[in-house]
Amino acid sequence: MRRAEQETALLNNGWPEELVKQYLDNTYRGFSGALNVNAIEKSFTGKRIIENLSFMVCSGEIFGIVGPSGCGKTTLLNIIIGFLKPDKGTVTISREAVEIPVQNARSFFGLSTQTPSVYPNLTVMENLMHFASLYNLPRSEARRNADKLISIVNLQESRDTLAQNLSGGMLKRLDIACALINNPNILILDEPTSGLDEKLRKEVWNLIKSINNLGTTILVASHFVTEMTKICDRILRIQNGKGKEIDPRESYKISVETKTNKNITITTKKPIQELKTITEKVNDADIVQLTLMPDMGEKE
Repeated sequence: MRRAEQETALLNNGWPEELVKQYLDNTYRGFSGALNVNAIEKSFTGKRIIENLSFMVCSGEIFGIVGPSGCGKTTLLNIIIGFLKPDKGTVTISREAVEIPVQNARSFFGLSTQTPSVYPNLTVMENLMHFASLYNLPRSEARRNADKLISIVNLQESRDTLAQNLSGGMLKRLDIACALINNPNILILDEPTSGLDEKLRKEVWNLIKSINNLGTTILVASHFVTEMTKICDRILRIQNGKGKEIDPRESYKISVETKTNKNITITTKKPIQELKTITEKVNDADIVQLTLMPDMGEKE
């Protein structure tokens, strides 16, 4: 049922108009549309970083981008959010049958970069209020959002603590909270667990899942293949500037080459689950190359 139809049904059943608005705003917070990346290309000093890359991120999902360091993940995210202009191709938001260029839809996004963007000499609350001011949020709304986010990222006892005195995990949680201060439709995360130990990485992934459960669409880039397979609905693998999406509905051939020459090749219709199984057996750091391609039925 579309929003308009649901609104009519609720009003006809006697719901107060204000309550209907609050309910639908929360239910459709993820926006009934999609992020469309269409045939983008990008080069720096003559070197092709991204080549003819296309994919769609649907409302409400966690979409992952994986690949080794230097493969172009951060460049891709900067193009999506509008910080970089592609040499070719377009990035748009489709909403209610309208295509919106990403340059005109920046309020749709929240961004948490690999290195936290918070100010070390400001407290947790002061950082949140500062980022709220960048979006010109009324102070009362900014305070409500900040209080809610402090609870979501579990920093209640540190709200008056300077950012420079937070642990690495707490600092990352604050940075994610600041990226959410304007209630974005899509949260973009670049290497959210980089530099954290295994325990803290798990905490951050759990937080990301909780944020998604609240209605926010998430686009996350990471080189931790194992962890991404556990949390993402779909995954795009980038290698040599080209992307290949893992689609659970299709049959795929997965080949893994490791430093110890322990090579694995399997054909599966469940690539997410198989990737999880493989990467549990092989340390991420030992993987030299991971190739994913549609199984065309050729014999070895």
